[in-house]
Amino acid sequence: MANKSNRKKRRKARRADQADPSGAAGSGSDAAPAPPGSGTSKKKPKSRLAAAMERMEQTADERPQAPWGNFPLGPLSILAGLVLIVIGVINTDPVLMTMGVGIGAVGGLELSIREHFTGFRSHTTLLAGIVFVATVWICFYVIQLVLWVCLVIGAALAVPALILFRKRFEKASGGLSYKIR
Repeated sequence: MANKSNRKKRRKARRADQADPSGAAGSGSDAAPAPPGSGTSKKKPKSRLAAAMERMEQTADERPQAPWGNFPLGPLSILAGLVLIVIGVINTDPVLMTMGVGIGAVGGLELSIREHFTGFRSHTTLLAGIVFVATVWICFYVIQLVLWVCLVIGAALAVPALILFRKRFEKASGGLSYKIR
């Protein structure tokens, strides 16, 4: 019986705290809020979903900052890539076109990595696809294996990468496996 009465008292105190968010005991203006360590305003622990939702609300429109500040390095590298692609097409130079695609991809990949690892937006499939493409490229052009072997090796590395990238995003976002904005 003592447990029931204690629970009722705690519920009443919780309701009173919710009704009066300032923590004041009375309705008068001379009542002082309870000191932080007094234990009168205990917060109940949040579930993982509630914490994730709160974090999403706080960071709904805030992209993670680049390590170099406000300098537009990503957009400039994409622009440089586009310029190299256009020059490569005009001069029919496949090397310039390849360099343009590579530099442009690095600009976009930087933003994807930053957003993914801070939990802002999930880029799991894109990052696993980059692992696949890089593996196939290295196997085919550097090691000079047969293409089907390169594709098998790329898939064998991309699947675990996909799983690891998903787990990393879940950890960064507070338990969400993806976000839609």
